[in-house]
Amino acid sequence: MNGQEKRHELAKTPYHSIRFAALLFATILFARAGGAYATQYDLYDANGFVPDGPTYATVNTSISGNTITITVTASPGFGIFGAGAGNGAFGFNVVDPDAGVALSNFSAGFSDGGTGGQFDGFGNFEFNVNGPNASSALTSLSFDVTRSPNPFTDVSQVDENNLKGFNFVAHIADLTCQRETPTANCTGYVSTGGQSIPNVPEPPALILLGVGLFLLHFVIGKTQKLTASFDTFHEGRG
Repeated sequence: MNGQEKRHELAKTPYHSIRFAALLFATILFARAGGAYATQYDLYDANGFVPDGPTYATVNTSISGNTITITVTASPGFGIFGAGAGNGAFGFNVVDPDAGVALSNFSAGFSDGGTGGQFDGFGNFEFNVNGPNASSALTSLSFDVTRSPNPFTDVSQVDENNLKGFNFVAHIADLTCQRETPTANCTGYVSTGGQSIPNVPEPPALILLGVGLFLLHFVIGKTQKLTASFDTFHEGRG
């Protein structure tokens, strides 16, 4: 390699370093994007005041580190309520072991209800969330679930069917019924047996993925142009 070729290679070195750094950063973004997934469950299997069929509430689960976040959202016109074993606002199970499971960070109006108990028509659940009474039913519920030791590693670890084949149960009030016919039976339980929408990236994960792809495309394009400019410059000098 002659002196001119050495100068050419040295001139390109900083841009190769930038390109490598960009590739490394994009890889980290991709890894973070791939690690955040959510699963949605529709609660449509009903007893009590409502027929089967429509979705009365949805359950969304996501994981970050050892923390699984569960969010229950009532469909328009319905609310979530209830307190006490077997009469709580929400019941669920975890894949064994159950020891060391802790519930925290509840949205306003909800709290840890301890042992789940027997939810009318849907069997026993391991854990229960307490909520307000029916007249103060709320439209959404969220909380975190952690476990130590044996930390959670996958969002599916809060998706375990009980002996009757149900993984989640919610205590639902028909808000219109309560307003218009307050003496009627306006409440009931809804569940689903293992039905879910396949795992999909959460919005923050998609944003990270998009940023990584854009950065990779931008830097590669810039370095290619700079390298071509250096080649043209040195060829002209040659």
